[in-house]
Amino acid sequence: MRLLLVVFISFGVINTVEASQGKEPSHPSCEHDGFINRYYLLDIESVNSVLSFYKQLPAYILNNNNTTFVLDLGQRTIKNLYFDFNDYSLLKNNQELYLSNHINLPNYRIEREKIVFADHASTTRQQHVFEAKRYNKKVTALDKHQLFSRVKRSERQTLSDLIRLKNDTSVEQMVETIEINHDQQVMLFQHFGESIGEVVFDIFSISNFGIPNTHYLFKLEIFQKKIKDLKQQERLQLNRFYCQIDDHIQKNLPNLTPISNFGYQSYFQLAEQQLPNRKFLNNYPVVFKLGQVLVLTFIGFLVIYLLLGRYSKKDTYRKVNKAKDINSEI
Repeated sequence: MRLLLVVFISFGVINTVEASQGKEPSHPSCEHDGFINRYYLLDIESVNSVLSFYKQLPAYILNNNNTTFVLDLGQRTIKNLYFDFNDYSLLKNNQELYLSNHINLPNYRIEREKIVFADHASTTRQQHVFEAKRYNKKVTALDKHQLFSRVKRSERQTLSDLIRLKNDTSVEQMVETIEINHDQQVMLFQHFGESIGEVVFDIFSISNFGIPNTHYLFKLEIFQKKIKDLKQQERLQLNRFYCQIDDHIQKNLPNLTPISNFGYQSYFQLAEQQLPNRKFLNNYPVVFKLGQVLVLTFIGFLVIYLLLGRYSKKDTYRKVNKAKDINSEI
């Protein structure tokens, strides 16, 4: 369920709380220079503290009423499929290409699915978003590709050219490398219908060849391209809000390290920590399947052996008892 609140943002409450704890509010240079997006990968000890703080944020925002931002509170379920070449050139170049599916949005919403290509190695951190589309008729080879079949035919060349800037291999050779499933609690800031930033408590899992895993991420994001139309005072207040949240996290949880970007490289690094030979299994899935068959076969033979052994013991016991009965009758 989504809750839409028209709120008026003020930051006096956060300042008051920090002051009451003997702490200085966030440094003024942060709000004037502009907040830089931060991501915190949470350890298990800090999850409850950050979640508790996150749930208190709407109360901070609702304290006073002097600006006209809209705060959209809700939950979001997302599945992201990342694609790369067999040599992992996108991963090495700090680029990413993924198909994003917002599962809890209705099918008719065009933003339910999108294809994203991002170049984090670029100084401007370029990101290109393409609308996803389904074609029933297969006309070209790309119409059969897991990812490119979902890109509009009129936009496939544009996406291909972006990828080929760093790799000469045909995009038809791209394969799925990792799947990330997100369950997020979201506070989305809007200004006259335009999303300008969000604070997210993200619980995500990595599809890692059957290895169970759960990770927690706290995200502070301002959409820089969307805040150009804000008045100077509005921009300062938005930056101040984010700076104070970030300041609170760093002061109260100094063991957490702020990260300037969290994407394909970070997810893959976590996956390899759990499964060091993941790249090999990605490139040679038949090896993984063969291993599954061998393990299941071994388990099957072991069960049969144990059952037969148990039956054999019972049968031997019955024969011994029967022999004893015959001897006693004689």
